[in-house]
Order: sequence, then C-alpha cells, then structure tokens
Amino acid sequence: MASLSSPGIGSGLDVSGLVNQLVAAERQPATLRLARREAGYQAQLSAFGTLRSALQAFQDAYAALGEADRFAARGVTIGEPATFAATAEPTAALAGYDIEVVQLAQTQKLASAAFSGADVAVGTGSLDITAGTDTFSVTLASGATLAELATAINEAEDNPGVRAGLITGAEGTRLVLTAAGSGTAQALSVAARDDAGSLAGFVWEADPEGVRNLSEQQAARDGQLRIDGILIESADNTFDDAIAGVSLTALTARPGERTALTVGRDTDGAVADVERFIKTYNKLVQTLGDLTRFDPEGDARGPLLGDATARGLESRLRGIVGGENGEGPLRLLSQIGITTSTEGTLSLDKDALVEQLENDPAALAALLGETGLGGRLDGFVAGYLGDDGLLTARTEGLDASIAALDVQRERLDERTSALESRLLREFQALDSLLSQLNSTSAFLTQQLANLPNLNERD
Repeated sequence: MASLSSPGIGSGLDVSGLVNQLVAAERQPATLRLARREAGYQAQLSAFGTLRSALQAFQDAYAALGEADRFAARGVTIGEPATFAATAEPTAALAGYDIEVVQLAQTQKLASAAFSGADVAVGTGSLDITAGTDTFSVTLASGATLAELATAINEAEDNPGVRAGLITGAEGTRLVLTAAGSGTAQALSVAARDDAGSLAGFVWEADPEGVRNLSEQQAARDGQLRIDGILIESADNTFDDAIAGVSLTALTARPGERTALTVGRDTDGAVADVERFIKTYNKLVQTLGDLTRFDPEGDARGPLLGDATARGLESRLRGIVGGENGEGPLRLLSQIGITTSTEGTLSLDKDALVEQLENDPAALAALLGETGLGGRLDGFVAGYLGDDGLLTARTEGLDASIAALDVQRERLDERTSALESRLLREFQALDSLLSQLNSTSAFLTQQLANLPNLNERD
C-alpha cells in the first residue's frame, strides 16, 4: 500500500477515488468469474447429494427384495372367538387348524398367616425355598421381622426369581411368595430348619398330603390347548413347537369352543416391498431427469446437464431394470406385472404379481433377489455409492475445485493490492508534477503581470 497520506492535495484530483475505481474495474471481472464458477460447483455438489439420497433409497428398496424367504412369507388368519394370537415362519405348511384354549398358565402364589405388622419378629433359623429344581436358603437372626424376611428372600444371590411381598389387609400383614415362572414345573416348596419351630408357619410341601402351613392363593398351572382335538401343554401361554413353523400365544381360555387358524401366503408384505421398489426407482428416474433437464425454448437447465456420471448412471440403470435377469423361468419384470412407460418409469399390475406369488414364489425370488436383479443392481450401485465410487469421487473433486477457488481469490487479492500500490505511486508522481507545474504557472503569471509596471518606470 502506498504511503500518500493526502493523495491529490497538490493537483486537486480525487486520487483515492480514481485509484479505487480503477482497481475495482480491474478486479470485478475476475471476481464475477470466480463467483460463477463456485456457484456452478456448489450447484453440482447439491445435485450429487440429491442423487445420492435417491440412489440410497432405491438401494434399500431392492435390498429388501433379496432378503431370505421374502416371497415365501406366511400370513395367518384367525377366526372367532380370537382366543389366541399366532405368527408363522416361511417354513410353515399351508394348512388350517381348529384350536381350543382349554386353560391359561398361572404362576403359583403362597401367603403366610396374618401378622400384626411388618415389624413383628417371625423367628430364628433358616428357610429352604425351592422353585422347580432350584433351591436357595435364607437365614434369619434372632428378632428378624416379617419385612426383613421378605428382603432376605428378594436379595438372596441364588434366588432363581421367586419374589416376596407384603400385603396388609383387615386381618393383618401377610408374606406372599410368587413363583419364578408360570406352570407346574415352577411350583414352590418351603422347608424350615428351626430347632425351636418358630418358622414352622412358613412350611409348604409339594405333596398335597404333606405339611402346608401357607395358603395357596393361586395354583401353579400349565397352559393347555387342543389342536384338532390333540391336547398340548406349555409352562407358559406360548406354544412354539405344537405346529411346525407356527408360534401360538393363548390369550383367553374358552373351554369347549374352537377357533379356526389358517396359514396362507403373506402376499401383502411382498406386494408392499415391490411397490416400494417401484416407487423409489421412479423417484430416482425423476431425480435424474430433473438434474439433467434441458429446455431448448428457455434457459432452464439442470445442474448435471451433460454430466457423464449422471448420463452413465441413467443409461445403465435402465438397461439393468429393463433387461433380462436371473436364470430361472422368470427373467423380465414384465412377466410379473411390472411394465415401463415411455418416460422410463415403472408401473405395477398388482393382480399379476399376486398370481405369481401364489403360483411360484421361488421363481419370483430368483428374479428379484441376489441371484437376479438384486444382485446386478447391488454391484452396479456399489460402483457409485462406495467409498471409491463415482459419486464419492465427483464430490471430492468438486470440493477440491472449490478449495482451489479460495487460493485464486487470495492471489487476486495480492494482484489487486499490488495494482493499487502501483497506481498510487504513479498518481503520486503525477500529483507532484502537477504541483510543480502549478507553481511555475503561478510564477509566470505573476511576472507577466509585473511587465507594465517595468515599462512605466522607463
């Protein structure tokens, strides 16, 4: 930067204004050019981001079609009364059953005699509590209370899940033991090791003829179903092995009443997945069209118009989707009711797809799954979305180009600063010259004005 403190003072010119205008005129074309280039790069970055999102959504959609047994999925239909719930695996046979929920499983609950309060001492010694095949012990010191007994049971390290609680009613406070789980296999028994017999009131033997000083509030009971007249029992209310590939959960016991269960093909889920595939594909096609659009009658153009990456993606994608895939009896999407419009979008004939699902789901899976269309698409899309993919390379290249523009702006700043300094030096020299000329002009004017006076003296 030049050192003139008052440029133009000698000549009367607005030197600072002139220099600023000259520098601005020199800088403006380069500034605008860099701004246009950055705007173009940013538009392309945004466009590739939009394209990546659409391609990832499409990837998720076709990947779902390749999931194991997707087209062999089973659905269940339950009649009335709906006394149970059911789900079916793809391995389940297509069949119907009559199911009766005889009884629901229960967890055993035992209650002690009533005590006057939770802080009443209950005795000294040990209790051995058995739940099914697991036994644990609690030891009570002299003066231990009913509340301390409940705490000792709940906090015993080897307790398999038996819970102890205190319930206070009109007659007093009772200790209630709840088994670790439902079913007769989890039934409780309690034995006392107490020389004084102070803990005898907590004894409960599994044998109905044995000592039972606790009261059974709820008996241990297995769940029971009859499937086509065959009795099935379970420790809880789930029956996973009664029908191969079918899981049943008893909800309400209705002895003597049968409910129909039908296992069929789950065409709704598969159709929904195919519809999602078509929707995301059409969205991808639309996105590519918007990003590469050109209006010959106007100025509208997409940010990726003429871009080789976008053109290659669109061309190869349409070739894969519209071409033959797989090696089974089905090789074209048109064979399952999916057709292509003149705009390149897909549409679905749902009835044709459902018919194929019901007749030969394996062939459909071969066409759309990993051995067919899904596998080809996966390898193709990975070439764009992967860490070394084309979209990644393009976005990294654009980021580098934008960073290079910052370097060019720094250099432009340096050039314009140097230009400003040079112009100020030149105007300083001009200002000095004009100042000298003005001084000379003033001197000559003064001398010329004095000439008449000299003639009068002569």
